[in-house]
Amino acid sequence: MFRIASNQFPATDVKKIQKGKATITKRLILTALTGIQYGIAGLVMLLLMTYSVWVFISIVVGYTISYFLFSSAEECHGPSTESVTCH
Repeated sequence: MFRIASNQFPATDVKKIQKGKATITKRLILTALTGIQYGIAGLVMLLLMTYSVWVFISIVVGYTISYFLFSSAEECHGPSTESVTCH
């Protein structure tokens, strides 16, 4: 019979398994956030369909302020030299 020492299994196998779990978790979170984003976009569309000028102005001002506060530095300075895949 063969005896297997504990150091014969490479550590990369464990890292691949952990990386796979992180990828699934990340994809589930991104999927949920995308659903929320589409839901909010639908509600904003319904608000705009009221044809109220004040609602329209408040939505535009809100989007403008949120873009200023939450836009990433990469959007302002262009893509970085590192290979970053968003989609």
